[in-house]
Amino acid sequence: MERTQEDVVRPGETVDGYSIERKLGAGGFGHVYLARREGALYALKFIHPATVGDWGWREIYILQRHELPQVVRLLGHFRWPTARPEYLVLVMEYVPGPTLYAWARRTNPSARQLLRLLLPLGHALRHVHAQGVLHRDLKGDNILVREQEGTPVLVDFGAGSMRGVPRATRDALAPANVRYRSPESIAFFLRPGRRPGERHPYSVADELYALGVLLYVLLTDQYPF
Repeated sequence: MERTQEDVVRPGETVDGYSIERKLGAGGFGHVYLARREGALYALKFIHPATVGDWGWREIYILQRHELPQVVRLLGHFRWPTARPEYLVLVMEYVPGPTLYAWARRTNPSARQLLRLLLPLGHALRHVHAQGVLHRDLKGDNILVREQEGTPVLVDFGAGSMRGVPRATRDALAPANVRYRSPESIAFFLRPGRRPGERHPYSVADELYALGVLLYVLLTDQYPF
């Protein structure tokens, strides 16, 4: 039987000097674990290149461009295990706090509170976009709210794109949750006569639509479509 990542990375395991404490979450491009080293906490993201290809390296290239309070910081990376590297491991700052939607359910914020929270996120996205970077998977699960400051932090650039980075997929649409896709991208996908290999040109407008969906869900507790 083929081993899963849970068989390899377990609480109590030591990975390159980092002691694994517990699993924080999982996505389409990797699993994230809370780890401790010399008393400090980190988030380690384990990516299996044999499964997801070059997506992990793309995330490294993208996160190296950012130094913003509202974007998770990449602190380093390494290959693991040392003898026979199987995983690409991203060492990121640990952001204690719930996801955006979990925070909203717990606090039941007013519209003013929501706008105050999302405004710095909008400024962070503007800076990211100015550098030619698109997140392409903007959703509630990819935004954390810091426990102490109550500020949003954008995480998981595994599906991101950047000028000068080769494409990692030939799919017609960017890898994003269907509930956050813009009407233009859906119309493109459903268009009769669409040529094989033709791709929707994902843009800032698509990202802003996803941001609008976020605000809609936070205000109404349901998706617009």
